[in-house]
Amino acid sequence: MGMMLAQRGKLDEAIDEFSKAIEIDPKFTDSYNKLGAALASKGRLDEAAASFLKALELDPAYGSAHANLGSVYEQQGKTDEAIASYSNALKFMADNTMSAQTHFRLGKLLARTGKRSEAIDHYRDSLKLKPDYAPAQQALRGIPPETNQNSPNQ
Repeated sequence: MGMMLAQRGKLDEAIDEFSKAIEIDPKFTDSYNKLGAALASKGRLDEAAASFLKALELDPAYGSAHANLGSVYEQQGKTDEAIASYSNALKFMADNTMSAQTHFRLGKLLARTGKRSEAIDHYRDSLKLKPDYAPAQQALRGIPPETNQNSPNQ
């Protein structure tokens, strides 16, 4: 019920449904993950992070919760935490569209922090999983060629 409400944009009602599901079964990790996603969509990022962290407390190998937590951290400007969360997500996720997106997001953050070759690797990994993934294609094309670090400054 909560997912249908969330898909229809009725986020407040979806949040209520996911919260009720947690009351019924407080160990069902998927409810925490979906609650976190709905909270994040409402901009309630601290609450969303807490919900994802609870899901991960119950199941540390929940790749989707790691990826969602990474997205929240990225939105909060917590780059190091986002990189760690995306990296953890990739350890546990199946190779699919969501992992292609996670490789892209991780690559974007690595590029932003000056880790060019690691970023390129993640963009390429994204494209191996989803060859038509335009954001990764554009990001890879947008990385300038490496400059010779030994050339004199002009």
